[in-house]
Amino acid sequence: MVRGIKYRLPVVDSFLNWTHGSYRYIEEIFIPELKIAFNEAGYVFWTEEDRYRGLELPGNRVVECVALGSVELEDEDVKVLKEYLRIKESVDKLVEKYFGKRAR
Repeated sequence: MVRGIKYRLPVVDSFLNWTHGSYRYIEEIFIPELKIAFNEAGYVFWTEEDRYRGLELPGNRVVECVALGSVELEDEDVKVLKEYLRIKESVDKLVEKYFGKRAR
């Protein structure tokens, strides 16, 4: 078992939303020892813990992340997340090879 931390985190969908102070929340699990996160939108990615310090909006307004608690992830599930990231890195290399630029 691997320990993760589940967060409720504010996100913006566009620069226009950010300038107007508009945001929404998503739930995300961060695995500190691996620096892997995945969220309810289906995204899996490498990240650092400072991602969870909050969202800075115009006017020096900060919307805090909320730690919802600890989650125990099964080893097999963590293996799937690692494999997904390995495949994604391979696909990124193919995009660069055939299109001359990094995938977005």
